[in-house]
Amino acid sequence: MAASQEMKAISNKWVFKTKTNFDGTKRYKARVVIRGYEQADYGETYAPVAKLGTFRMLIAITAIHR
Repeated sequence: MAASQEMKAISNKWVFKTKTNFDGTKRYKARVVIRGYEQADYGETYAPVAKLGTFRMLIAITAIHR
């Protein structure tokens, strides 16, 4: 997308679910989802995922540099 084009934020909403465990206890889950009809280009979706090794490296660098 060119820098000269105007961009607007995509709206989202919270989805809440109640799940029941095998022992009968309830678990509450929540997640944020994008309203699909507002997302124009599905090829540009991005979901960052941090691995444990990356997190450890950042903590180590922070400790070294205080």
